[in-house]
Amino acid sequence: MADTEDLKSSGSQGPCGFESRPRHLELTNSAAEPFLRLRDMLQGAMEAKEFAVYEPECWHYDYKNWKEYPILNIDFFRECRITNEIVALQTRLSHYKQGRAAARTRGS
Repeated sequence: MADTEDLKSSGSQGPCGFESRPRHLELTNSAAEPFLRLRDMLQGAMEAKEFAVYEPECWHYDYKNWKEYPILNIDFFRECRITNEIVALQTRLSHYKQGRAAARTRGS
């Protein structure tokens, strides 16, 4: 395994065109093709939704007018659980209302 100095001084270009990868992790042209294809696909999808590549780090994207938004620390797993619970409750309420409406029609 390379030591820290080897990694710093390798001078190897990463996938975004800056020094980021040690020599022993360089991709051959054939190995890079799937990575580059998927990177381009992701970039196209992100740009279609008005995100822009953060040039120094090609795996990061900025949304248009990003400076207007606050920095948040959101627990997305918690938010998804809450959203799923709300949807489940809305579905149960809808079924309950439909059942009550059907019972009223049968009772009339």
